Amino acid sequence: MQRIAAPMVGGMIAALLLSMFVIPAAYLLIRQKYLRSGLGA
Repeated sequence: MQRIAAPMVGGMIAALLLSMFVIPAAYLLIRQKYLRSGLGA
């Protein structure tokens, strides 16, 4: 179990960071680009 613990913890931390920072930031960037193109409401 000790050999799998470090990659598992690293994966959980990476998933947390992705879900909290990277995905919302990407969403905002895509949304801004969409609104600036004139396709938004």
